[in-house]
Amino acid sequence: MRVSKTKQSVAAVLVLWASVLPAAEKDPVFKPAKLKAIDCQVSVPFGWSVYDQSTPECNAWVITPDDLDKADYKTGVKIGVIDQVESRTGSKASKWVEARVNDKTTSLPVIRSDAGPTNEYFQVRRLVTEEVYSPGRTEYVTFRTRYSWYWNDQHDVVICVEARTPDKSWSALSEVLGVTEKLDFDVVAWKKKLAATKE
Repeated sequence: MRVSKTKQSVAAVLVLWASVLPAAEKDPVFKPAKLKAIDCQVSVPFGWSVYDQSTPECNAWVITPDDLDKADYKTGVKIGVIDQVESRTGSKASKWVEARVNDKTTSLPVIRSDAGPTNEYFQVRRLVTEEVYSPGRTEYVTFRTRYSWYWNDQHDVVICVEARTPDKSWSALSEVLGVTEKLDFDVVAWKKKLAATKE
C-alpha cells in the first residue's frame, strides 16, 4: 500500500510536534550555586550564568541568560550587598530599606507589595513594579521588576535583590525568576558570624 506524499508530510509534522511538545512542557532545570561571601545558596537555571561583579567595597552578582560581555542584561537577577549600613548611610538597615521602599512606591507603579520573615532570621520586603529602562541605550523597554530587600539590624547588613525581565516576558519567566531570586541562607553560619563580632 502506497502512502501519498501529503500524508507522509502530515505524519512527519505530527511526529515533530509530539517530540517538541514534551520538551516545552518540562519544568526548568536548576543547579545550585554558592555565594560564599554571604553564606547562601541560589538556584541557577540551566543555560544561565552567574557573573561575579564584586569589588573590594561591595559583593555583587548577576544571574542571567544574557551575555554581559555584549550588553546589560534584560532578564535576570541582580544581588548586591551593603554591609556596615549605619556607618555608610547614617541609618539602621531597617530604616534604610524603609526609605528605599518609599522611594519606589512614590516614583513607580507598584503592582504588588509584601513583607515577612525568611529563614526566621532575616526580614524581607518585596515590591513588584513596572518601569521603563533602556538596556544599551538603544531602545526603551517596559520592564516588570521584583525588588527584595533582606536585612538584619544586628548584622548591620542589607542584601538587595532585583529580578527583572521585559513586561511581555513576565508571564513566561516569573516563576523561573522566583526560584532564582530566592536566597537560601546558611543561618548557622550567619549566627556564628554575629557571635564572633560580639566577642
